[in-house]
Amino acid sequence: MMNMTPTDEAILKTDVLGRVRTPRERREHLLDEFERSVKGSVPAIDTKNMEVKKWVVRWVVMGVLAVGSLTSALAEGRLQINLNPVWRFQLGDPAGEPFAANYDDSKWDIVSLPHSLELFPASLAGFAEHGRNIGWYRRELQVPAGWQGKKLFLEFQGAMQTTAVWVNGQKAGDYAVSGYDSFDFDITPYVKAGKNVIAVRVDDRVNPDIPPDGKWLDYILFGGLYRDVFLHVTDPMHLTFPWEAHEAGVRLTLPEVSEN
Repeated sequence: MMNMTPTDEAILKTDVLGRVRTPRERREHLLDEFERSVKGSVPAIDTKNMEVKKWVVRWVVMGVLAVGSLTSALAEGRLQINLNPVWRFQLGDPAGEPFAANYDDSKWDIVSLPHSLELFPASLAGFAEHGRNIGWYRRELQVPAGWQGKKLFLEFQGAMQTTAVWVNGQKAGDYAVSGYDSFDFDITPYVKAGKNVIAVRVDDRVNPDIPPDGKWLDYILFGGLYRDVFLHVTDPMHLTFPWEAHEAGVRLTLPEVSEN
């Protein structure tokens, strides 16, 4: 990355008219300056569209900035990584063992989260017959060797309706409490340095034992990983998730209350 002097930082924060730049404008300015500084150093691309080359540079810069941010955050003891992009998805239960690390999912759809198992028209035609279904999600997870000794957790902020998770073919756990809860799995025992494979099976079939099923509903329960998924990397001693126990997470207590 470029070394910046105090003068450079001042220029970054203001434009040529002295107007204070917004954070987005600062980022765009930094990217533009970086493009100019590395012009001609990006490997040749077999295309006449120079916009492709421009965006290659931008993605490289964003990647460098992201790695720097991750390193800084982990040095402070906790790292949270959004895992929404680039999952493989298959509707229904496919043949074989889709939880296995070496399973061939190359013909599955590529999706990003949040995601619904299946789209239906506004009239909901066909939903009553096959709208409540099963879906499988798979993605790779790269684990740096520097994370040895850390704890790794997968946080699901919402999955409809029951969820099973495997890491490298090993069962990490099930969650079958509610389709509206957030939950997590400790995947530390199952990951290794380098490439890892996460497999998730979401079952949205009618189940009277899992809320909100069990009574008459006046709304539709679309299945899938419909909220964010995060990877948390922590020290062995760390803050727990608030749903793990009654007194877990960060709480505000008032042991004493004065008249004032």
